Amino acid sequence: MLALLVAVSCSRLLVNGQRQPAGTIVLDVRTAEEFTQGHIPKAIHYNVLDTLAFQQQISQLDKDKHYVVYCRSGKRSKTAVTKMQAAGFKSITEIEGGILAYKGKLEKNN
Repeated sequence: MLALLVAVSCSRLLVNGQRQPAGTIVLDVRTAEEFTQGHIPKAIHYNVLDTLAFQQQISQLDKDKHYVVYCRSGKRSKTAVTKMQAAGFKSITEIEGGILAYKGKLEKNN
């Protein structure tokens, strides 16, 4: 499912004005450098371009949870979603337009 991320609240994520399920996990699939420059609050960083590490990381995730996946503009998140679906994940929302479309505050790592 492609969606446009509108805002992130402390406890619930809004995508296209729709609240995502409680416990939704946000995955940032960009590079470490991009993640450090700014990411959606509480996002977990898994670099989809590091294929082996990405496969290993997603294998440790709960496939029954809901995931929101984003990258910079959408290309890498499509790759991540495809890999996650192949691994058996059923509930994934991809953010249309990536972090470039995000309207909320970003966290930065120093």
